[in-house]
Amino acid sequence: MHILQYHHLKCAFESFKRARVTTNAITCIDDISDFDLIKDDDKVRILNLIDETNDARKKPLSKPIRRTKHPVPMQDTPIARINRLKSSNLPTLKVIYTNADQLTSTKKLELIKQIEREQPLIVAVCEAKPKNARERSLKDYEIPNFTLHPVNLESTDGRGIAVYTHKSIGKSTIQVAPNSGFQEVCLLEIRLRGSELLLFGCCYRSPTTSETSSTNNIALNQLFKYISLKKYSHVCLVGDFNYKFINWANWTTNFGEDSTEYKFIESCRDSFLHQHVERPTRRRGDDEPSKLDLIFTNEEMQVNEVKHISPLGKSDHDVLSFEFQCYVEYSKSKERYNFSKGNYTSMRERLSESKWIDDYIKLSDEEEVSPEILWNSLKSKILDLRNEFVPLENPEKKPSWKTKGSIPLDKNIRDAIKEKDRSHRAWMKANKRSHMQSEPLRFQYTRARNKVNTLLRKGKRKLEREIALNAKSNPKAFWMHTRRYLKTKSGIAPLLDDPKNKDYEI
Repeated sequence: MHILQYHHLKCAFESFKRARVTTNAITCIDDISDFDLIKDDDKVRILNLIDETNDARKKPLSKPIRRTKHPVPMQDTPIARINRLKSSNLPTLKVIYTNADQLTSTKKLELIKQIEREQPLIVAVCEAKPKNARERSLKDYEIPNFTLHPVNLESTDGRGIAVYTHKSIGKSTIQVAPNSGFQEVCLLEIRLRGSELLLFGCCYRSPTTSETSSTNNIALNQLFKYISLKKYSHVCLVGDFNYKFINWANWTTNFGEDSTEYKFIESCRDSFLHQHVERPTRRRGDDEPSKLDLIFTNEEMQVNEVKHISPLGKSDHDVLSFEFQCYVEYSKSKERYNFSKGNYTSMRERLSESKWIDDYIKLSDEEEVSPEILWNSLKSKILDLRNEFVPLENPEKKPSWKTKGSIPLDKNIRDAIKEKDRSHRAWMKANKRSHMQSEPLRFQYTRARNKVNTLLRKGKRKLEREIALNAKSNPKAFWMHTRRYLKTKSGIAPLLDDPKNKDYEI
């Protein structure tokens, strides 16, 4: 055996040990059993390494591990989080909040219809999980054109919170994890103008007394104080806090200083928060209407009016709709012409039909006519055509809303929804003590609510039946509808270029 061959094998063995083996080194030492100068132990080790390397080369490459979107902890520096977000210049944010008492498919359908009417940018729903043991995935809670920010929706803890943000502010929003230890809260940071941040939160406090309820109440108070210390420029907190015996008109309670109600009031005062819900938001049966759903902000003028809408399905909580005023705009932006959508074909036809060109030529042939008169004549004609055939648009960057593919609402469904809202308002205003007055109104609201649910189910079945019947002539509508219910999306299979496999030879 030549000494250079032995030296080459020794270097290859050392490279094997350092995990730096190349393909050329492997092919050069495919068979070393006849080399007497190498020890037997070294021969076995080199051969084993060669076999392991060849087996590893034949295996397909593993797929990259996808990172799951977990909430960013609030210990992260605010500057780092601001740099990851894009500025949002919207002066107002429309918000919808409700306690769904389990967001079923029927309630979700009704919520989508309310979203199409109200056109919010943020939708917050607490108690979204079903009460039974039926498993549901995050796909069941998704809403088109919105990003879902879940809390406890896939776990066995709590009742679940679902916060939706419109895709137009998707790059400006990030979910953060709280530090107080409160059981159910979803916190979002939304970047506004410059480096200003809005902290939006949806909370749910369970009224059930348990071993951890006192600790959870203390954690809620600490969460409010912690948020005030973070010095966000804008704060908006909504949720079902289940404090029935608090008079929010004067911020008092009939219980003592050791009660949870009194401590919660003090934490709100220490956090310099303002409460904006003035009317009762929940009523069940013949109970007294209570104010359980609340809206807190760090400035009094950020919410000017809260709109109460009838509950989703058989839920007993109102749907609250309001506009969060991020900035007060004193000057309205002017409309501008969208020349990319102008009807230039009709503009040419109008010019060819009119005798304006002949009149302009005659006018230009006159010696006494100045260039200013000719230019004004030409300019006025161009402006008239622009005003007639070029549409105007609003320069504000408001999000676009698409209702294509949703369930169409005929006049009967629209009238039924209006009747449901009207009967719910009348029932909420009825006096509890007058049973003769409140009971007929409650029965009228229940009948209107059931009618809306029935009509929505029938409308959904009618739409799906039409899509199925026209699947061959209009396959796009069929696939657009069915893709909404897919749990997973199929990707592209890996391309095989193995020359040994004859089935894939080109």
